Amino acid sequence: MSTGRELSAETVERAARHERLVREMRRQRRNCCGTCITRSDRVRCSSRRAADRCLEQLMQELEPLLRSFSRGYVDHYNELDDLLGHSRIHALRAIERWMPGGAASVSTWVVMYLRSELARLRSRQHRMRAHAVTLIEGMDPAAPEEPEPHDGLYEAIARLAEQLEPEDAFLLSETAAGRPPSSPWERGRIRALVAHPAAGIALAHVVGEPKPRPVTPVDLAVDAASLRSGGKAQPGWELLAACTDIDIADVMPARGAVHSAELRQRCESCPVRLDCLAAGVAAATWPGIWGGHPLKARSRIRSILRSEHAGPDTPEMEHEHTA
Repeated sequence: MSTGRELSAETVERAARHERLVREMRRQRRNCCGTCITRSDRVRCSSRRAADRCLEQLMQELEPLLRSFSRGYVDHYNELDDLLGHSRIHALRAIERWMPGGAASVSTWVVMYLRSELARLRSRQHRMRAHAVTLIEGMDPAAPEEPEPHDGLYEAIARLAEQLEPEDAFLLSETAAGRPPSSPWERGRIRALVAHPAAGIALAHVVGEPKPRPVTPVDLAVDAASLRSGGKAQPGWELLAACTDIDIADVMPARGAVHSAELRQRCESCPVRLDCLAAGVAAATWPGIWGGHPLKARSRIRSILRSEHAGPDTPEMEHEHTA
């Protein structure tokens, strides 16, 4: 079949040489595998070494091609050495799958295989970055002068995963890799884990100069009235949160676990407790302690805020102490 242009003699010779190397490598491997056990081990070892030499020579001839191809995929997230390593691995796989007598030469087949595999790698990385950025969606953006708003996000997620229980760490890593859990409760828990100031991730991405508010006791009815009168979280409130130096497991206990009285006292002394509560009330599926209130109490506050007749005189409701 005509390709529309004549190939140079050097190109034809190189393609033929590559094909001979692949054929000889496969012949030596068959000879090695087909050697009877009763024959000398020296014959099998000799065939194995001959096959390895053919493969090594072929890879040496393909090295300039692999290096040139890898340069086209270098970006902020992929360095040349890493891509070259991936290219060599996939080139070995491509050589094993090449069939003689086909329309593509060995080098063309390798390039086609590499283009497919490295494009898939880049697509997977873009999906992972997209999902990782989704984890901090809704947080205040980084400063405009920063070239990459989410630099260090993966490292922060890895540090957070080390502090979590195995189940939460697994869900976090799966979500960051683009495989979010199907359960709304699990998705809400992972989102809450990342967004809570105790996790340390939000602190690296908020911008603003939050102002401390008057310290008030944790009271469901009073807090609901405060939110109704304009209690909206101010930008960067996480910077002043009193829980930034405690374990994330204390504010995000297991489902049904009872949170400690010490945590309630810490929340009452927090200068941005109402901001934290506003963020927790806005998210219907976020578990954990936000503004001193667990999920059930925040659900009641949300119901009060939705009620047209609720106000500061709403009867005090029993405070829930379970996450």
